Formats: sequence, structure tokens, C-alpha cells
Amino acid sequence: MQVETLLQHQHALAIWLTIVLLSGCLMGLRVLNRYKLRQKSEKHRLIQQLRQRQEINEVIHYFATSLYGKNTVDEILWDVAKNCIARLGFVDCVVYLLDEPQQALVQKAAYGNKNPQDRTILGPLVIPVGRGIVGSVAQSGKPERIADASQDARYIVDDQVRYSELAVPIFLQDKVIGVIDSEHPEKNFFQEYHREALQTIAAICSTKIARVQADEETAKARFAQLEADHLKKLDAIKSQFFANISHEFRTPLHLILAPLQKQGERITLQEMAMMERNGYRLLRLVNQLLDLAKADAGTLKLYPKNGNLLEFLRNTAAGFTALAENKGIRYRIDIPEGELIMPFDPDTLEKIVYNLLSNAIKFTPPRGEVTFQATLKPDHQFSIVVSDSGLGVPEHLQSKIFDRFYQIDSAQSRGFEGTGIGLALAKELVDLCRGSIRVNSDSGRGASFEVLLPLRHDGQEGTRHSPGYTEIPDPFGSAPALPPVDQDTGEVAQAGNLDRPTLLLVEDHAELRTYLKQRLSDGFIVITANQGEEGLREARQHIPDLIITDVMMPVLDGVTLIRYLKEDTLTSHIPVILLTAKDDVQTKKEGFTEGAEQYLVKPFVLEELVARINSLLTQRNRLRLKYSREVILQPTGLTIPDREAEFLETTIRIIEEHLMDESFTVETLQKGIGMSRMQLHRKLKALTNQSTSDFIRSIRLKRAANLLQQPGLQIAEAAHLAGFNHPSYFSKCFKDLFGVMPSEYAKQSG
Repeated sequence: MQVETLLQHQHALAIWLTIVLLSGCLMGLRVLNRYKLRQKSEKHRLIQQLRQRQEINEVIHYFATSLYGKNTVDEILWDVAKNCIARLGFVDCVVYLLDEPQQALVQKAAYGNKNPQDRTILGPLVIPVGRGIVGSVAQSGKPERIADASQDARYIVDDQVRYSELAVPIFLQDKVIGVIDSEHPEKNFFQEYHREALQTIAAICSTKIARVQADEETAKARFAQLEADHLKKLDAIKSQFFANISHEFRTPLHLILAPLQKQGERITLQEMAMMERNGYRLLRLVNQLLDLAKADAGTLKLYPKNGNLLEFLRNTAAGFTALAENKGIRYRIDIPEGELIMPFDPDTLEKIVYNLLSNAIKFTPPRGEVTFQATLKPDHQFSIVVSDSGLGVPEHLQSKIFDRFYQIDSAQSRGFEGTGIGLALAKELVDLCRGSIRVNSDSGRGASFEVLLPLRHDGQEGTRHSPGYTEIPDPFGSAPALPPVDQDTGEVAQAGNLDRPTLLLVEDHAELRTYLKQRLSDGFIVITANQGEEGLREARQHIPDLIITDVMMPVLDGVTLIRYLKEDTLTSHIPVILLTAKDDVQTKKEGFTEGAEQYLVKPFVLEELVARINSLLTQRNRLRLKYSREVILQPTGLTIPDREAEFLETTIRIIEEHLMDESFTVETLQKGIGMSRMQLHRKLKALTNQSTSDFIRSIRLKRAANLLQQPGLQIAEAAHLAGFNHPSYFSKCFKDLFGVMPSEYAKQSG
């Protein structure tokens, strides 16, 4: 029985051991399986990381080699946003660049929702340095990886709320020039390798930008050198032009002056005709130069009027018959018979024809041929062709002959006079008419110039204001707005003329002085002086609005006169125009150094002198308004030139010292300043546009305004302390100056 029991126990123990052993085996298998799963998972994770790093390396490799040698800064930044970020698997990115003057970061490129199409940025932000996560990175120069942006008070919402944010700086020469910023809707999305990747991209971006800037500097240096070479060529062309123009002026001037210099002999009709021809020649040359200047300024205009175009061209072309015959040239005019009524500018068209025919006849030798042909084209264009059998134009120079001052430099052409502006002006005028001009030529076989002009049917008749070639003005020009007047009475202020500006003309040439006074007296009150010392006395006595003075004068020259005027408180504010025959740089420099505002060389056009006078008076009026506002708003610490500020501050100080003095008058002020009543009035009027009494009143009112800002002070007290004895008069004057009643002003100030 015991043996049987023992066997049962042993059997049970064996079963239990078997169960335990099986359980252990099962647990071991489970542990082994878990280990294998972990190993597999780790291997998968490592493979994923390896793949991600490989992708990052590919992105970095791409960016390092992309756009090489062709990119701009914008292209670099968009390459980062559109290509690099997309390959990294990010959903959003914005690239910022630093705007140094504003110290703010500006969005320059984007990826994701911020970039709806092409290279556009949706709602671009400007973030000040130091503000937000992006601004903090720009300020610190350190990258930031934010796991949960909702917990960061610096987070700035852009197009939508996202949780993770990664921002890295872009450096250039140890300075932050921008930030690459990316956001993601998942928290804790960005990992360390993302930061490393973005920093690497930022470093490459910096290198590329540095290269672009270096290329730009090289290009600037190259451009500067090209510009210097171009200026050198222009200087050579300009020197040649002045040499040519000098000759072009000297020859007709000699032909004009020579008959006048004959002693004891009358000028013949032939000589008078020669003088007239050369006078018109000079006038035409001057007009061409003026037209070129107008073309540069963009003020050349057409003044079309209806007329018979064919008849006009026949008459204009016929005017060159005598010139061609005198040179022994066969001259043929081929213009259809009949009429062609249309709007055109006769002056402009005549200049085009004149320059083309003059050029053709000049370069055609005797027994040569010149043809003028005009035809109507079927495509609503009118053709003018001038052909000659002269020297011709080499093919490689045909693109240059319409350039300013250009002349063909060849052994055959050097003997011909010219300025190099005729064809250039013709092209400017043809362009103004919206036409075209071209040349067809073989060197040594003549040239053919064709002008194509569009036919106009919508033009309106215009009035031409510039003088034509059929009228020679007087030597000093003409001023339609200021017709000649009878001899002036010499009075400074005449009844009805007080509103006209006063000019002081200092000129030792009696005839010119009288002429200018007559021409200017209709628009100005003109005082004259025959030399600098007298001019200084007249300036101090009358305080004119503007002074015109010659330079070379007896007793006191014009430059010294300006120095005395600018050193004198009475006259320091008066603008001065130097009018002289001296055109050297040193004289101009001396005049401007002493304080001259304008410099005009004789001979001059009167309209230009009047324009300069009006311009200076307009500028002076603007300064008056400025000074007047400053005196009212801020009587001390004026931003006015020193001498004028000193005068005004002295005047204000005297007024403020006598605010409560009932006996204080204009006479008291003029004695304190040391000027006559009229001198003080004109000086204050010139500086502030106020009479002396108005100026005193404005200073008192400013003092009252300051007093009204003090709490508890009554209006009547403020008026009394400012020198006003009648409250109603004070209130009226106060409202006139400040726009509100004293009581309202006090409330606003309180």
C-alpha cells in the first residue's frame, strides 16, 4: 500500500515536472519570439533611419549642385522651399530674409499652403527681429526645435495653427541674414536629424548667396569699367563735337562780322544777303541743338495742322535747287502731282527734309547726283527717299550714323564740315512722328535714306510756340509775356504795382541795363545801379526780392558784391543771379562759393532769365511759408539759416521783452533792430510773408497760447500778459491764427 502511494506521488511529481518543463519551454519560446520581434523592429527602425538619412543626403547633394552658376538669390530661396523641403517630407516651409534698414524678417519663398501657385506667397508676413520664434532665432543666431508650439508664447500664427516648429538661421560672414522655418501639424514631429539637415541646407544656402553677391560685385566692377571706358569715348566724341561746333560757329560769324568791320565803306546788297544767310545758318544750328536738348528732356512735341503735304514737300525740296546748282550737282525732284490733304507738322517735317538733303548735297561731289523722291505707300504710309552718288556709308558704320555727334572718320570725309547732329536730330524727329528711318549704302557708291511716316487722319491743328527758321530774334532773345515798355519813371513803388516783385539790376553796360529794365518792367519793379558799390547801397535801402548783377564792373565787382550782401543781415536773404560774359569754371566757383543762386552767361535768352527769376522767387515764397510756420509754432531753436535765424531770434526777443509794454510799437522794434521802418518791413516780409505788425501780433499770440496751457490761468489774464488789452480783439486774432477760440484751445491743452 505504501509502495503504491509512493508510486502515485512519483507519478504526480513527474507530471508536475513535465508541466513545469513545458511551461518553461513555452515561456522561453515566448521570450525568444519577443526578442526576435524587437530585433526585427529595431532593424526596421534602423533601416528607416538609414533611408531617411540617405534621403536627406540626397536632398543636400541636390541642393549643393542645383542651379550652379545660374541662380539669383530669389532662385536659391525658392529652390530651398519648393524642392528641398518637399523632398524632406515636410508639409510647410517659409524662407525669410533680413531687411536690415527695418530690422525685420520678410517672407521671400514658401512651400505648402503658403505657396498656392508659382512663386507667390499667401499673405506674406513681416516679423521684427526678436519677435516670435523666427525673430528669436534671427536675434540669437541659434536654431530652435519646438515640440509643441501651442505651449510657446512666442508662437505666431501664419496661415494656420500647427504644433511642431523648426527654425534655423542663415549666416553670411558671421551675421544672420535670414531664417528657414518649417511647421508641422503633429506634435514632436521634428527630430534632431531634421535640425541637422535644415542647418546643412542653410549653410549651403549661405554659400550660394555669398557666391551670388561676389558675382554681383564682379559684375558691378566690370560694369563700372565699361562705364568708364564709355565715358572716355564720350569725352573724345564731345571734344570732337566742340571742335566742330566751334568751327561751325566761327565761319558764319566771320562772314557776318567781316562786312561790319570795314571802315569807310558801305555794306553792299550782296554782303547783306551773305550776312543774312549766315545769320540764318547760325540760327538753324542753334535750333538743332535746342531740339536735341528738348528730345533729351522729353519735351519735343508735334503741332500738326491740315495742309497739302505734296505741295509742302515740293516747295521745301525746291529750296535746295540753288545750293545743288552752285555745287554743280544734278538735282532731281520726284513728287506726284495733285494734292494730299492731311494733318502734319510742317516745322518738324521741314527739319527732317533739310537735314537729309543737306547731308546728301554735302557729301556729293561736283557732277554728282541727288534725288528727292516722295511716294504714297499702299500700307497707309508715306515714303520720303533722299539718294545721292556721294561717298556712301560702309556697312559696318551704318548702325552708328544716327548716333549723336558721330561722323565717319575716313580720309575722304575729313574735309567736310559738320557737327554730327543733323542725322541724329532727323531720327529723333522721325521717331517723334512714329515713323522709321533707314540707310541703304555701299561705300563709295552713294547712299539712300528712306523715311517712312504713318499717314495721319486724326490730327488736330496745333499752335506752335517755338520760333521758326524764318525769324531772327533780337540779340537778347524775346519775351512775349514782357513786351517792351516806355522809359520807366524810376520810382520804386508806384500805385497799383505794390504786388509785383522788386528786382535790383546791377550792370555797368548802360545799353544792356536800359534794355533789360525796359523788358522786365512789365512784370517787376526794377531798380538799377551802374556798378557794385551803388548796387550795395540800393540793396540796403530797398531790400529787393531778387538781385541780378554783372561780374566785371568798376569799383566793386559782382562776386565781391555778393559777399557783402550775404554778410549783411539786411540783405543776406536776397537771392542773386550772376549775369556775365565770363564762362570760366573759376568765376562760377567763386560766385557760387560767395552765395550766388544762379549763373547766366551772355549772350542769353530773355525768357531763360525770366524763368530763373520766377523759379527763385517761387522757391523764396516756399521758404517764407516754412519760416512763417516755424516762427509761429517754435519761435526758438529755428531751423533757418544762421544769419536769418539770428535776425528772427533777435526780433522775437525784443518783442517778448516788451509784451506788456503798451507803448511798444513798430517804431520801437525798428529802433531796437537798427533798421528803417521800410527795411524792417521788407526783411520780415521776405522771410515770413508777414508785415511787421502781423509778425508782432503772431509772437504775442504764441505767448498767449503757451500761457493758456497753464492750469488755472484765465483767458483775460493770458491776453493781458501777452499784450492784448481788449479780450474780444484777442479772441478774434487768436482764432484767426490757431483756428479755435482761446477757451477751446485751453480745454484741448488741459
